[in-house]
Amino acid sequence: MRSRRSAHRAGVDHHRLPARRQPGPEPRRERRARRLPTAFWRRALALLVASLEVAVLGWVLVGPAFTIREVTVTGLHHLTRAQVLGLTGLDRPGSVLILDGDTIRRKLGSSTWIRTSTVAPVLPDRVQIAIDEWHPVAVYRAGDAGRAFYLNEVAAAIAPGQPAAGLADIHGPAGADPKPGEHPLEAQLLAALIKIQSALPSIYGQGVARYDLDCLGSLSLTTTRGVKLYFGRVLTPEEFASLGDKLAALKSLAADADVQKGDLEYINLVNPFAPAVKFKGAPAPSTPSPSKAPKTPKSPAAQPSPSPLPVAPAVAVCK
Repeated sequence: MRSRRSAHRAGVDHHRLPARRQPGPEPRRERRARRLPTAFWRRALALLVASLEVAVLGWVLVGPAFTIREVTVTGLHHLTRAQVLGLTGLDRPGSVLILDGDTIRRKLGSSTWIRTSTVAPVLPDRVQIAIDEWHPVAVYRAGDAGRAFYLNEVAAAIAPGQPAAGLADIHGPAGADPKPGEHPLEAQLLAALIKIQSALPSIYGQGVARYDLDCLGSLSLTTTRGVKLYFGRVLTPEEFASLGDKLAALKSLAADADVQKGDLEYINLVNPFAPAVKFKGAPAPSTPSPSKAPKTPKSPAAQPSPSPLPVAPAVAVCK
């Protein structure tokens, strides 16, 4: 208080005294010059750390610790382990850490033998592969001179093969051999043929030796005793379904005493309600005119009996 009074007495005006200078912001050039060394070392340190991380990661990926040393393959019946490794590329060194299971499964799917597959890496150095192969259910050839090919359950050609016990032997019309993966006939028809082959011994007492399909789609089979069975065309789902009626007609014929004792040449089942039976040594019948052809009974439950005019279907001549 005294100093203020003294200053007032001395005529000093405090409102007119110059304000004390406050420190202002640092000039931009000075700040940039001071930060340059710090930023440089920070970036250099980050680059060094990143380089070390890349080096460590590269060592982990391609180093010996995680190199694939063992590949286990299960489920093989027709393929070999070497073929599987060649398809997947696992016959060459690689790291289990960069194994791409989806890519390997796609590669395995390129084989017509492989239905499905699973691939599982097992750290640190193993890979397990489980294969589910297609199993051949039939052998198909284009004409008698064609090369035989295995067919799987969906009627796709797998690979060249040979007839064997339990496999349907199907002879299609003459032509080019099927390529692996192609479908030389309908899957529904193949399923029907396999059912016929399984049921024929109990229905007729004889097995199936071979099937024949001509260029018009007409189906016939030869039994193990040389009897020819004609089924007619099998090109549509309705015609596939009609095979059941024709097998029922065959079962009824097989119960006939003359058919059981006789030496048959063929049975015509094209019309299941008027089947025709031809015995060996009997004179060949003349082909009836359309006006004299037997009419189909209205009731499908009618029991078939051997037709008095057992005519074999004409063999299609294909060019």
